[in-house]
Formats: sequence, structure tokens, C-alpha cells
Amino acid sequence: MTVDAATPRTKYYTPREIAVELGVSVDKILAFIHTGILIAVDVSSAGSTRPRFMISPHNYARFLNARAAKPLPKVPRKRQEKEEAGFVKYFE
Repeated sequence: MTVDAATPRTKYYTPREIAVELGVSVDKILAFIHTGILIAVDVSSAGSTRPRFMISPHNYARFLNARAAKPLPKVPRKRQEKEEAGFVKYFE
């Protein structure tokens, strides 16, 4: 694969950038990465012991869509029965 100088580069996000945008801690984003909920690429050197994660815009969008709030299904409400005076209810 060759990269042309005129080709725009894809902006990858760091866990810190995503944490700031979502208003959560960096540890929370790293936990999503380690559990596989958020897919990231480790771009650290081969001999490095500390990972350096970068997240593609496509994977970030998939993460947001998967965690988007969905409307709750409507549950039919039970009607409360009126108690009639003078009657004893033996069965329910």
C-alpha cells in the first residue's frame, strides 16, 4: 500500500481525546479497549512494555452506535381494580 502526499490522512483518536469528548475517565476508555467493547490499535514500539492505543473514527462510531440510548418498549399497564364495599375477595 502506498500513501500519496495528496491523500488526506485519517485522524485517529487517543483514549484521552475520547474520554474528554464523552466526559468519562481515561481508565474507563482503557477498560472498554481491554474488554473488546472499543476496538483500538496498539501503535507502540515492538520492544515497549506500555501500550499506546489509537482508535479509528470507524471503530469509534461503531462504539457510539452500539451504546446509543434506545426507546424503551411500551408495557401495557395493569388496571387497578376497584374494591366494592361489602364484598370479600377470596380469589385473585
